[in-house]
Amino acid sequence: MKLAGYVEPDGQVREFTSVDAFNDYQATKHAAWSWEYIRSLAIQTAATLQILFAHSSLASWERLEQTKAYRWQLPNEMSVSVSCGWYLWMVTLEHEAVEHAVDLGIADIC
Repeated sequence: MKLAGYVEPDGQVREFTSVDAFNDYQATKHAAWSWEYIRSLAIQTAATLQILFAHSSLASWERLEQTKAYRWQLPNEMSVSVSCGWYLWMVTLEHEAVEHAVDLGIADIC
């Protein structure tokens, strides 16, 4: 949720000055990964999501509501207060729809 104090899976803490700096770092890191590693991680992630979505109590709207409040700054200079859970859900959906529209075959409807 923050660019300052981002914790890597290995426990290292990183600081970023902007979302672009964060994205550049991630792109460089991921470019070094082997296809076998990426494939394995994708399969593990898909299996985890299948378990989460198969059990309605694990990824429920109630659970999303119970997360910490977050002030979401919208592009039109407005902001809205939402829970971190809903924010992350919406940002993920928006990212997939915008950045991966062609991959998902939905570019003509976005």
